[in-house]
Amino acid sequence: MNCSERGDVARARLCLSKAIRADPNDIALRVLHASLYAKLGDCQRAAESYEQISRVCPEDVEVLKISAKLYTECGQTERSISILENYLKGHPSGADFGVIDLLAAVLMETNAHNNALKHIEHAHQVYYSGKEMPLQLKIKAGICHVHLGNIEKSEIIFSDLESESDPNHAGLITDVADAFMSLGHFHAALKYYLMLESNAGIENEGYIHLKIAQCYLSLKDRVKAVTFFYKALHALEDNVDCRSTLASLILEDGKEDEAISLLSPPENSDSVNSSSDKQKPWWLDGKIKLKLCHIYRAKGMFEDFVNTIFPLVRESLYVKTLRQKHACGPGYIKYHHNKMGPPTESASQGTLGVTGFSKDAKNLLITISMWDVEDRQQKDSHGQKNIRVYSRRFKRGTNGKEVVIA
Repeated sequence: MNCSERGDVARARLCLSKAIRADPNDIALRVLHASLYAKLGDCQRAAESYEQISRVCPEDVEVLKISAKLYTECGQTERSISILENYLKGHPSGADFGVIDLLAAVLMETNAHNNALKHIEHAHQVYYSGKEMPLQLKIKAGICHVHLGNIEKSEIIFSDLESESDPNHAGLITDVADAFMSLGHFHAALKYYLMLESNAGIENEGYIHLKIAQCYLSLKDRVKAVTFFYKALHALEDNVDCRSTLASLILEDGKEDEAISLLSPPENSDSVNSSSDKQKPWWLDGKIKLKLCHIYRAKGMFEDFVNTIFPLVRESLYVKTLRQKHACGPGYIKYHHNKMGPPTESASQGTLGVTGFSKDAKNLLITISMWDVEDRQQKDSHGQKNIRVYSRRFKRGTNGKEVVIA
């Protein structure tokens, strides 16, 4: 929501406040007023407003559930649980399914799986006696059993998911798989993720493939892990962790060129506007660039190493300079901004616009990159002399700032 929209909503809320004072019994006005608090992001006041409405209209269960959800968003889970439990106490013979389901969900989010299970079992005995309990509640009960270590009981409950190949159950299957995975039961998690994967065109297919890949990786099945990481990356090309993990696996197999291809910018990368408000492209992420630098350095591709790491070094210096603003004043910043200029991708081509900085910085980085980290003390005196000379020049070009490359 932009400033103009927020202003309009705030003005509307003030008008509604006046209208409510004039007619406090108008529930529609109160509901609209509470919804405006939510729209402004004021969860606390929105939750309180909906709770007040639920007291005036106790038969309106939807308002009560909205209040409980908002309290949960505010981090007031105890208040949310109290509201829902009080509703159930007031309806001993018949309660709204949504309230039971929401209460179980809130308790499970706080790791109170034993309490959640008690509420579900009570609902089964009281509200669904002699009837089939809704699948959603049954699955929640099964997930509680997983967290409580009752794996065999949970599998009996989850058998309903295996017998019903309904695409509408994808969310429930995902919840089951996630529960097993979070507790390290990778074989069981994989079983349910693969059930999802078998449904072509399933929602969030990329994330399902990523979860499958992570399960295979945890189970030491590298070949299948790589296959599913590639599948995941096809749908989640901007996922840096997925790309980085896949590159690491490929490197372990000695496929450096394939890893470089995976981490290198696409051919049309120059046409992408990296200064927009959107998430920056994956190839500009520091984690990707550093991994690429390690590969270049290990392969002795020193020019590629420098061209990749140099923009990171320069950006680090630029940010560090800006942080002097409060200590040294705006004049310092203006001088050094004019001297260095903002970091740009053109830095990778050597066009830095920094007098006496580019050449010496690159020479320093090249010299360091040619050194083996574990063998620095054994280098000849000529190499050490180059480091000292370029370091002195580099520090002069950066106003004495140290740059450490490990």
